[in-house]
Amino acid sequence: MSDHSKILDRLRAMVEQPVSYLGIPCRLAEVLDEPARIVLAPVGPARTIVQDSYGHPTGKGREFLELLVFDDQGGLREEIRQVTVSARQD
Repeated sequence: MSDHSKILDRLRAMVEQPVSYLGIPCRLAEVLDEPARIVLAPVGPARTIVQDSYGHPTGKGREFLELLVFDDQGGLREEIRQVTVSARQD
């Protein structure tokens, strides 16, 4: 198993866990392949304007953040290094 696969498996094990990105409380919503990226869902009351596939506003909803995991050289991207694990709030 490659190092990239191990990292992605560890991230998948953290899905639904609370994390923080640049001080914004989020939850790790999903880990996607090709290209490897994570989807963060900010938590809290903040809502943004949602667009349809043509870019037209369709209403208000939650914003999701997609961050690429690996850079062109195969290392972790700096954005991923800014994601920190938060304490569970069970």
